[in-house]
This record gives sequence, structure tokens and C-alpha cells, in this order.
Amino acid sequence: YMGMQKKGDQTEEKVRWNHEEYAIQYSTLEEKCKVGKYYLKNLLSKVEGLFPYLTEVVMNPTAFWNKLVHKFLGIINIKEKELILTVLTLVYHDHFQMIRDIKILPYFVHLLEKEFNKPLFSLSLDLIYNTLKVKFPEVVLKNYQRIIKANGLTNLINLLCRISVSYTHLRAHETEADLVCRLLLEKK
Repeated sequence: YMGMQKKGDQTEEKVRWNHEEYAIQYSTLEEKCKVGKYYLKNLLSKVEGLFPYLTEVVMNPTAFWNKLVHKFLGIINIKEKELILTVLTLVYHDHFQMIRDIKILPYFVHLLEKEFNKPLFSLSLDLIYNTLKVKFPEVVLKNYQRIIKANGLTNLINLLCRISVSYTHLRAHETEADLVCRLLLEKK
């Protein structure tokens, strides 16, 4: 809208932007998953064949972690869930010393029971694995206790029992998800 502003003896006409009345919608951003100030696809590396990593330093990782969790719990789009779970794992991997133990870990353990989407299943296992491989024993212990209380070991054993290939064959073709299961079983 046009507004008049008086400066000394002169009156100037100024154009002012009222963001509440007029906003520009960028259709290219509608498909982007944004959490806080970060567009998640832009936050991930895009090097083919390598495990993804964060392309920039996350400011206030604990608050960002919590926003990611809330976004993950509130959406139904599988591709967005996969993206958020990937970023959750990387943020925890890079900032576990600030995030520490994960109170929502039982949710991801229970997700393994009912998740039939292979990427989400694998990403959930990867997150659980990352919570157990940090270098602070007290954090690992707390996360491990959360897994046990959530019946995580039983769930993982049941999952292993459903696999129709031999243990030797599994070791020969071990993935990160298989490694998590094996490490959890060895700790018991």
C-alpha cells in the first residue's frame, strides 16, 4: 500500500509491504520438506554410492532434533518420513554429545514390529544402531536400557527368526541392519 512519510518540510510517498495481505507462493517449494530453517533435501549430501552426510552445520542440534521428531510423528508421506529419519540419524551421529539419550527410542523399536516399508525399516534400524555406537558409555547404557524396556531385543530376535537364510549366509552378506541385530544379540 502507499503511505505518506513526512521528513522535515517534505512529504515523501513510500510503498510499504504488508506481508499479511500479500504473499508469494513458490510452487517449487511446496514439495520440499522443511523443518525449522532447513530444507532437508538441501541439508543432505547427494554423492551417489556414499552414505549421506549433512552439508552444513546444524545450529542448536537438540532443538532441531526435537522438531524433526515432531515432524516425523505428524506426517504420513512415506518419502518424507524416510528423508526425516535419514536426517535424524545423521544429526544424532554428528551431535550425540548434545542430544544424548533418546527418550523416543521405544517408538522406533516398536516401528520395527509393524513397519513393512523396507527403507523405513532399514532407517529405523540404522538410527537404533547409531544410538548404541556412540563413544559415551553412559549414553549407550541409557539408550540400551530404553531398547530393552521397549521389548527391543525380543523384537529383533523375532525378526531374525523370520529370516529364511542361514546365519553364516547373513554374515557373508551383512548389511548395517544385520550388524545392528547381531550386535544387540551379542550384548545380551
